[in-house]
Formats: sequence, structure tokens, C-alpha cells
Amino acid sequence: MNKLKFWMSLGVAVCAISSFVGCSGNGSATKPNDDAAESSADVAAESSSGTAPSAGKEPTWKSQYPVTLNEAEGSFVLHFSIGNDACSITESSAKWIVNSEEYPMDMRYKIEGGKLIVWSSDDEANKSIFSGSSQSIVGIWKSDKDDSSIKFTKDAYYTTEVFQGGSASILAVESEINLTTSYIMYDLYGCGTEGYNCVFSHWHFTKPAPDFILDKIERKVIDIHEKSDRTASLTFAGKDLTINVEHVQLDSLNNGKYYIAATIQSGSNTCRFEHISTGVTKELCIAENVRNLSDFTYEGNDGKTYSSKYFNDNDVEFAQCVSALLK
Repeated sequence: MNKLKFWMSLGVAVCAISSFVGCSGNGSATKPNDDAAESSADVAAESSSGTAPSAGKEPTWKSQYPVTLNEAEGSFVLHFSIGNDACSITESSAKWIVNSEEYPMDMRYKIEGGKLIVWSSDDEANKSIFSGSSQSIVGIWKSDKDDSSIKFTKDAYYTTEVFQGGSASILAVESEINLTTSYIMYDLYGCGTEGYNCVFSHWHFTKPAPDFILDKIERKVIDIHEKSDRTASLTFAGKDLTINVEHVQLDSLNNGKYYIAATIQSGSNTCRFEHISTGVTKELCIAENVRNLSDFTYEGNDGKTYSSKYFNDNDVEFAQCVSALLK
């Protein structure tokens, strides 16, 4: 496996130079701070060797990487870091360990007719083109593919694009369900019928009910009075029940995160179901969550135990609660 495929298989910051290799993903670029900002005199000096924007004003640089530039050989090394922060746990503690590894990326370039052509040393066929009017890579260049711009100095690469990992900025996607024809109705039937097991599972919310349960509903053994896609009021086993499904967020649609939440109520008694399965974050890596962090673990090179997933599912307790409601 060559370097480019290795980085891409890790989902790392080769994508952070998407203007070069045409992908997107996680990166660990740092935003230039005020101390790193160049004076207008510096900008003017560089503009003489590069291509300034037509309005005479630099774009807003949103990401920055160190580079080692070798103009004599038409090459540079882009330095980026892959964060491998993780949650170290014991039987009673959890600690977020901050760490990162640097991965240099060897790049080649040439300048022809006011065009900067850039490619990875491991992928010469995949090239990106930028417009300018300089014979030196130092300066500002405009992508021929989109509205993004990049800039090179002797020791840094800037881009107008923002590269960030994680799912914090991604809105949760709710899946469509039909509660009264879902497998949850079979689970409910099992909890109130002698000889059946009372078992609930998070994936039952999107699984169709077996035909005989639909027949029980049609014959009003499960007597549904009012319903919507996510709610139902009904009578079953002599009990008036209200079911409300609050969330059905599947991992395939939510960056690897499952979140299911629902309630079944009878009179003043309420049973709440909640399933959470997600990658470990700094916020979740606390001592109070050790029990939910210990189901999926691995051993690090340092001999410590690390959690790979936060998992919280009260399906057993929920089934016991619903069974008690129906007695």
C-alpha cells in the first residue's frame, strides 16, 4: 500500500489538501492566529512573486500547514498531524489522553503558463491546477476547480477551506418509522402475553412486525385508538397505553452514532427506553461513564486499556418495566 492509500485508509489529512487530491475528511490543520498574520507590506512583497486576488485583498485563510519547500527540485513536503487522542480507562477511572503523530506528505509541482500544477509523489496521475502569473510557487493561487485559494510562503501553506473531523457540526438525521407496523408492537405483545418473552431491542424500531401481529392489531387484540408515525394510544392486556418514540437515529446516517429514545406510559407510570452507541469523545471520557465505556476496549502500546466505544442500552430494564406495566 502506498502512502496516499495508507493515509486515505485512515481517513486523515491527505483530505485536508483536497484542493490538491480532490477528497474531503479529517485534518488537523491549525487556523492562523493573529501572531502568524502577515503585515500588508509582507503581502505586497509576496504578491510580486505570486498572484494576488483581483480585488487586491487577500482571502481569509482558514487553515494552515507547515511546509518544507524545495524550489530547485520543484517539490515540497506538507507536514500534517493525525490526532490519536483516546480514552484510557480502569475499573473506576477514565482519562482523556491527548496525542498526535506527524505524517509528512511528499508533493511535486511545476509552473507552466501561469498555471501551478501540483500532485502527490505517490499519485502522479492525480493533479490539481491553480491559476496565477508567477514563476515561483511562493504567492497566492486560485483553484481552477472551485472558488478556493491557496498561498505558499517559504515555510507554510494556507488555504481558504476549513478542514475538521468529528460530527459535532453535523445535524442528527432522524429515520422514518411506522410505529404501529414495527417490530416494537411484537415486543409489546410478548410482554403482555403468557408464554412469550418480553424482549426489546433498538433495531426493532425500524424492523417490520410479523404478519400475525398485524392481524392482532386488525382484530383489536392490540386496540389502537390514535396513531401517528411515532406515537400511538392503545389498549392491550386490559391496560391503556401511550407510546411515544422520541428519536430514531441510525449509525449509518449519523456518522457512526446510534441514538434511540422512546417511552411507554400507563397512567402515572412511565418506562423509558434509551440506546446510545457512539465513538468516545472527551466529554464522554469521565469516571461516571466507566461502565458504559468498558464493553468495547483495546490495549494500547503503552499497556493501558482504552475504550473504543461508548455504549449505553437499558433494554433489559425497559422490558422489565413494561412487563410490570401490563400486570
